[in-house]
Amino acid sequence: MCYRLKQYASSPNSCKGKGRHSSSMLHPLQNNAFQGTAGGTKTQESNMKKVLLSLVAITLAAISYAQSTQVATLNHEGAISTFYGPEALVDAVSHASSSGGDVITLSSGLFTAAQINKAVTIRGAGMEMDATTGIAPTIINQDFNLRHDYNTGYRLTIEGVRFNGVITTTTPIPSATFIKCIFKAITTSDSYYHSMPNANFIHCIITDSIFAARESSFSFHNCFVNKMVGGSSRVCNFENCIIGNMTADVPLAIKNSIIFGDQIVGTCAAYNSVVFYDAVAKHCQGTDIVNSFFLANVFKEFRGTYDDNISLTLTDEAASILIGSDFTQVGIYGGAYPFDPIPTNPRIVRCDVAKRSTADGKLNVEVEVKKAE
Repeated sequence: MCYRLKQYASSPNSCKGKGRHSSSMLHPLQNNAFQGTAGGTKTQESNMKKVLLSLVAITLAAISYAQSTQVATLNHEGAISTFYGPEALVDAVSHASSSGGDVITLSSGLFTAAQINKAVTIRGAGMEMDATTGIAPTIINQDFNLRHDYNTGYRLTIEGVRFNGVITTTTPIPSATFIKCIFKAITTSDSYYHSMPNANFIHCIITDSIFAARESSFSFHNCFVNKMVGGSSRVCNFENCIIGNMTADVPLAIKNSIIFGDQIVGTCAAYNSVVFYDAVAKHCQGTDIVNSFFLANVFKEFRGTYDDNISLTLTDEAASILIGSDFTQVGIYGGAYPFDPIPTNPRIVRCDVAKRSTADGKLNVEVEVKKAE
């Protein structure tokens, strides 16, 4: 199911990350469309026509959605604001309420990183290409910081985004939730104070490493975690995960998972899990630990180095015999909610800019949102 948000931009900057358009509480119309307007005057018509040809040329030049206009919508208590261009996320975070609770929805495309210091919910179009629908991912390439400058009942939640840069916590970040995201690395500016207590990672991939500051506590569900470094006094939980080296001095509770790394430093309690190195198996206290020394015996393609193009699925034989405590296969494709990279939230799938302005100098911009299946 799709919804359309129509807005009328009265400024040529509105599709360059500068414009901001607001409407009151939107209501569904007959064709599942949402419609709102922003003001404009006839005196602006001539200026609009001067930039119209170049604007249309940019729109027509987009040969894929990932190359078209980036869009970010900000929902604050039912009022929708829309931002366009690479800086759309920066603008949306800037205008979000400092009290928390606002929802930012991002289209596919490459966005400039924002310094996130508010308890917002950020929903992207996905962490990788959706082969079924052709929806491209939402990508942030730059490094950026996470700050906790709020004391509200809300928490930071991010879903469906790929982060190719390094994320650094510059304050403690309590109870954050990350769903269906790919991270390069998560670190901290202070290994003692800037922790992430009660952080949840669900269907996520960490391709490099995550730093466990002293008071951090993580729960990973159906995740791939290449490496954990640092040292935390709190237990970190892994369930139905694929885990590399744990060089952090962290107490670990591992269940129905696969450990492919050759080093674990902290105390480890592992249950119904698979390990590939005898030293790791002896280090982990637990039950029903299966030893296998060849990745090829377990994975169809994965051999210890993460790559977007390499599958993390088990061989048919391994999936049938490596069974967890819940009677499903160990690893990310087992458990009650097997790994699935497709977001559960509605996604922006199209942004159309009108070829000409209206008689009163407005430019029609239509955003289409696809409801999650």
